[in-house]
Order: sequence, then C-alpha cells, then structure tokens
Amino acid sequence: MHNVVFGGTTLVVGLCCTIYCIYFWSSDVIEEATNSGYHTQVVTIGLKLGFLLFLVSEIMLFFGFF
Repeated sequence: MHNVVFGGTTLVVGLCCTIYCIYFWSSDVIEEATNSGYHTQVVTIGLKLGFLLFLVSEIMLFFGFF
C-alpha cells in the first residue's frame, strides 16, 4: 500500500520499543512499591483507583460500539 517497503520493519521496531518501555516502567513501579517503600497508602489507593477507572472506561468504550 502506497509503495512503502519498510512498513514491517517500522512495526517491529515500534513494538519492541513499546515492550521495552512497558517492561522497565512496570519493573520500576514494582521496585518502588516493594523494596524501596516509596508508595504510601495514598499512592497505593490512587494507583488502584486509576487502574479501576481505566477498566471502566474501556468497558464503556466496548459497550459504546455495540
């Protein structure tokens, strides 16, 4: 499509970069929460609430299509 010959390479590099960022970000969050003790009770509640709101928004988006 549109005579692009490097589309597959761009996709693979983009996916590798995304996986790299997700892995190191999540490992930093886990390290801060368990060994370093940086997460207070308020931060823990905020992370849980943020994840719950993300899930609710995804469910609402899914039902919006149907």
